Amino acid sequence: MRAFKSSIFLSVLFCLFSTSLLADNCAPPPKAAGPITTVSAAKGPGQEETDKKIVALGSWVAVKGDDVDVLQREAKCSNKKIVVYLNGRVAAGLVAEAHSNHPKTLYFRLSRTAEARAVWDEILSAPDFNDRDLDVTVGIEGQPPLPGPQAGLKLKPLDGWSFGIALIGFIGLLGLFFSLAMKTNVLRDSLPSDDAVPVIAGRLDPSRSAGNHGTYSLSRLQGAWWLFIILGAYLLIGIVTWDFYTSLSSTALILLGLSAGTVVGGAIIDASKATPEQKAAEASKAAELRRQIEQLADAEEYATLEAKRLDELFGPKTLSVEDIARYNALIAHYGDIDKWLRSAGGLFADIANIFELVALGRPAAGSPQDARKKELNAKLPNKLNDLCELAVLIGLKPAPGTQDEADMNALKAKVGGQPKPFLDLVPKHSDVKAQCTLAISRYRKLTGQSEAWFTDILSDANGVSLHRFQLFAWTAILGIIFIGASYRNLAMPVFDTTLMGLLGLSAGTYLGLKIPEATVPK
Repeated sequence: MRAFKSSIFLSVLFCLFSTSLLADNCAPPPKAAGPITTVSAAKGPGQEETDKKIVALGSWVAVKGDDVDVLQREAKCSNKKIVVYLNGRVAAGLVAEAHSNHPKTLYFRLSRTAEARAVWDEILSAPDFNDRDLDVTVGIEGQPPLPGPQAGLKLKPLDGWSFGIALIGFIGLLGLFFSLAMKTNVLRDSLPSDDAVPVIAGRLDPSRSAGNHGTYSLSRLQGAWWLFIILGAYLLIGIVTWDFYTSLSSTALILLGLSAGTVVGGAIIDASKATPEQKAAEASKAAELRRQIEQLADAEEYATLEAKRLDELFGPKTLSVEDIARYNALIAHYGDIDKWLRSAGGLFADIANIFELVALGRPAAGSPQDARKKELNAKLPNKLNDLCELAVLIGLKPAPGTQDEADMNALKAKVGGQPKPFLDLVPKHSDVKAQCTLAISRYRKLTGQSEAWFTDILSDANGVSLHRFQLFAWTAILGIIFIGASYRNLAMPVFDTTLMGLLGLSAGTYLGLKIPEATVPK
C-alpha cells in the first residue's frame, strides 16, 4: 500500500514538472522572425543536402534558417503545422518536418497533392523543357511565411526522358492505327461492292481490283479523333504531374461514349438500308454511270473528229489518215452513233442533234426523215439550222445557176465566214472533264469506293451535306479547345452542359438525317 502511494506521488510530481517545463518553453511564446537562408535539394529527410538547385516533382527539398528551431517550438506551442509556401501560395498538403540530426533544417517532398492542385496547375501550366523559378519558404499554418532566400529553386516541369518515352509510345500507337486505317476498314464504312471497277487517273480500269478502299466513315473518324486527343492529354498530364489515376475528366468519358454511340447508330442505320430493292437500284445506277464514264472520252473524240470533217466543207483538209481510221472505228463500234452520243451525257445532246440534222440532208417532203428534220429544227436555234443547211448544200455541190446555188450563197452571207463553225460547237474539254469527274464521284459513292477522306466524310450520294459538315466542324473546334485547355491547365477540361449538348445535338442531327439520306444519286 505504501509503495502504491509512493508511485502515485512520483507520477503527480512528474506531471507537474513536465507542465512547468512546457510552460517555461512557451512562456513567453516563441516567435520566429529570421529569414530562410538557403533552399536546396536533398537526398531525403535528414540526409545530406546538395548544392543542386534544379528540382522536379518527387524531389526532396531542404529549407535551412537560423530561426527554424524557433519556428518548430512556435508550431508546437500553438498546436499548428508548419506548411510550405510555393511562389507565395500555401501548398496545402505539403508539411515540412524536422530531423533530429539537423535542428535548423526542415524537409519536405515536392508532391502534387489534391489540396494544392490549383497551386501546382499554375506552376506547371503550359509545360516545356525550360527551368522555372520556384520560390520556397515555410511558415506556421494560418500565419504569414518567413522571408524566403534571395536565390530559390529551379523547377523542371517536363523531363526529357519521360517525354521521349511517352512520345515514342504515342507515335507508335498512332502509326499502328494509321497502318490499320490504310489496310483495313477500321475507319471505313465497308468494302467496295464486288463488281466495283477502280478509277485510275480518271478512267475505269477493269484490270485492277478495288481492294479494300471503302469510303471513310465520319462517325468512326470522330471516334478516332477523340480517342487520340484524350490519350495524348492523358499521357502529357501523367508525365508532368505523375497523376495517372485521377486525370480523366467526366467530359472525356462523355466524349468517348458519344463517339461510340454515333458509330453504333450509324452502323445500324446503314444496315437497315441494305435491302434487296435498294441494292438493285444502286447496281442499276452504277452500271449507267459506268457506261457514261467509259463513253464520255470516246464521245468527245468522235464529236471533235465529226466537227473537223464538217469544217473541211468550209476550209482546208485537217483530218489525218489516223483520224479517219479512228473516226470509222468509233462508228463501227457504237453503231447508232447519234443515239450513243446522246446517251454519253447531256453535254453532247445539242451537238448530236446538229450532226443528225446534217446527216439527214434534204429529205423528200412528207417522208419520216422530213418529219425528223422538222423536229430537230424546232430544237435548235435558227442560226444553227442555217449552218446545218449550208453544210448540206456545200456537200451537194450544186451546179451554177441553180436554185440550190442561190440558196447556198444566201446562207453563206447570212451565216458569215467562220473558220471552224462546227468545231466551235463541240463541248469544251474542261466541261467534259467536269462531267466525267462528277460521274466518277457518283460511281465511286455507289460502289463504295473512297474518293478522299475529306470528301467521303462530308458527302452523301448527292454531294456535300450540311448535317455532316456541322458535326465535323463542331468536333474539330471542340477538339482543338480540348487540346489547348489540357496543355494550358494540365487538366482535361470539363465542358458545360451547353457545349456538350451542342455536340450531342450535332451527332443526333447527323444520325437523324442519315436515315433519309440518299444512297442513289438523283
